[in-house]
Amino acid sequence: MARYGFKAWAERIASEKRTALALQGWSPLSARALADHLNVRVWYPKEIPNISLSVLASVERIEPGAWSAATIVYDGKHLVILNSRHPPGRQSNDLMHELAHIICGHEPSQTQPLADGTMMVTDYDSAQEEEADILGATLLLPRVALIAIMEASLTIAEAAAKYGVSEELVKMRLQRAGVFQQFSRRGRPQSA
Repeated sequence: MARYGFKAWAERIASEKRTALALQGWSPLSARALADHLNVRVWYPKEIPNISLSVLASVERIEPGAWSAATIVYDGKHLVILNSRHPPGRQSNDLMHELAHIICGHEPSQTQPLADGTMMVTDYDSAQEEEADILGATLLLPRVALIAIMEASLTIAEAAAKYGVSEELVKMRLQRAGVFQQFSRRGRPQSA
């Protein structure tokens, strides 16, 4: 379970990161732009230097749903490897989830040393995973953006395209942030 007050903190962080990147509170926030701002390198498997063709082939053969992203810490710096076989909206969510772990300063419960001494994060505890889910989703779609979506009468598909996320994430955030309920009480149409 996330810490008390974590959701409010996540909204503040989403606002702070947008301000740091000269964005309005309701503006889309690119996960890649935030990664650049945080000095986190992002690669697809084929971009990993010196990766052997056999390792690359085995990674690319893995069922697309079997993995989403992996974070590697090398010399104190973070690198996120994304599954290139996922759709762009899913990749955005996966990257923001990994960035959320970094922003929160989460310590992994499991790491795996690679041959060169690099540490690959393989697992976080369930409370940290929940916090990364909350913060990652809030960074992509803060409450102020959800309200803007409803006020603009965007459909779920239009909102997903505008914010570069999956339709599932838009639906989930509108429900969990209480924005659908807020607009239904106002007697406003629920376009999204």
